[in-house]
Amino acid sequence: MTAKDFLNQAYCLNKLIQSHQRELAELEEMGACISSSNLSGMPSGSRNTEAPFVRQVMKKIDLENQIKQEIANLIDLKKQIHDAIDALTDPKQRLVLRYRYIEFFPWGKIIDEMKDSFYSERQIYRFHSEGLKNISMTV
Repeated sequence: MTAKDFLNQAYCLNKLIQSHQRELAELEEMGACISSSNLSGMPSGSRNTEAPFVRQVMKKIDLENQIKQEIANLIDLKKQIHDAIDALTDPKQRLVLRYRYIEFFPWGKIIDEMKDSFYSERQIYRFHSEGLKNISMTV
């Protein structure tokens, strides 16, 4: 695994969590719709005695537990990434890598943030590249 692959793991896991959270919101929205019950008094022919919403509730609980576990994994992973970045000696490299791999800033925002310190776009990309090389020695 390259240093960049290592650092990108948190971004991917964060996106996965967001996807699961959207799925959970959709399940909650669907759960708000109560299915109609059999009002005719006649048996429905199905042997399933489970209420129709039970499967929905179980899916929701499973997904909530999965999200909690993924969040715990993300916290642990970000700690590892944080420690690897903090091990760098150059503060400019640390800053660029923190913006990119801990705060998930897009390049445009990183460049805007660092232009205040009078760094050119080219210098910022160089700080990133050098930081990745130095992290690969520690990972």
